[in-house]
Amino acid sequence: MPSPKLFPFLCLCAAVLGCKERTHAGDPPARSGSAVGSSTPHDAAAPQRWYRVDVIVKDYEVVPFFLGVTPGDSVAIIDNGEDRVEVQAEISDTQIRARFPVFGTELQLTKEGQRWTGEWKIPYRSKLNFPLRAEAVNAPAPRLRFPELGPATASIAGQWRVEIQDFGTGRAVFRQDDDGVLTGSLVPPEVGDTRYLSGRVSGNRFSMSTFDGIHAYLVDGTIVDNGARLEGRWIWPGVNSWNFVATRGEKPQVADLVSAKLRPGATRVTLPELDRYVGHPVLVDFFGTWCPACLDLTPQLVRLYNTYRSQGLVMLSIALEPLGDIAVIARQRGD
Repeated sequence: MPSPKLFPFLCLCAAVLGCKERTHAGDPPARSGSAVGSSTPHDAAAPQRWYRVDVIVKDYEVVPFFLGVTPGDSVAIIDNGEDRVEVQAEISDTQIRARFPVFGTELQLTKEGQRWTGEWKIPYRSKLNFPLRAEAVNAPAPRLRFPELGPATASIAGQWRVEIQDFGTGRAVFRQDDDGVLTGSLVPPEVGDTRYLSGRVSGNRFSMSTFDGIHAYLVDGTIVDNGARLEGRWIWPGVNSWNFVATRGEKPQVADLVSAKLRPGATRVTLPELDRYVGHPVLVDFFGTWCPACLDLTPQLVRLYNTYRSQGLVMLSIALEPLGDIAVIARQRGD
């Protein structure tokens, strides 16, 4: 299993701006800027057809999401509950091909009789192609994302301290309505925000998933102790799956979960580019074009800069672009 130390952190800003802190503050997040295209406006024309798409990790393990298309159109919609994003696509009655040019990934679905099958292609990270299957649905709905097991026996709304196998202590924030519809996010240490998880509580089970073109996540498990404790799994196709236990109570701050790593023996970070900005407040943003949460943060940084640039604020963005070889990256980082 790859060491968690090799997993890329999603974003890190000077002054410790946590990844999408608004998502974890307990309030529903605003409709995000898209990591792969642009957010769907509230008044945008609705797709004519919706599909529940399963990323098949194993025969018994799938990560579901919703895909909306209109035959002949050049845009498909990915629905993550609180988040809808547009992605460029080629769409016909029998084929759907959605491309994520920033990430270099794509979805391919072909209709065979009454079934849709295909692949999710990830050329550089895991270098794996995951099988897909899809079925037509009337519209995105939590009951169609995960099977019905009966009314929710407890609410898991709130903030959680999460102990994750091989990672350590993370945090999660969930919101749950009276029908058991569940949204929120999980923040493992040194990985960053899993973004817009969407699902439901049914019986004593909870299930949530999200898909952004380069990551697919599934978080599911069992509610125990009348909703005071959760036992579950976090599944990241192409990487691994980890067990976790969550308890209500004091949780770490997002800013404490994601940090820069120095080479062994190093104690300082030197950025010669900063010399020219002596006397100015400077925000340094480490990001990657492969990182959806980083791209979500960009509009916030733009607004921050526009607000304070008259007072001398300088922003320096440093892109951390992968080479496609984990061993090489580890050597460069001194792991």
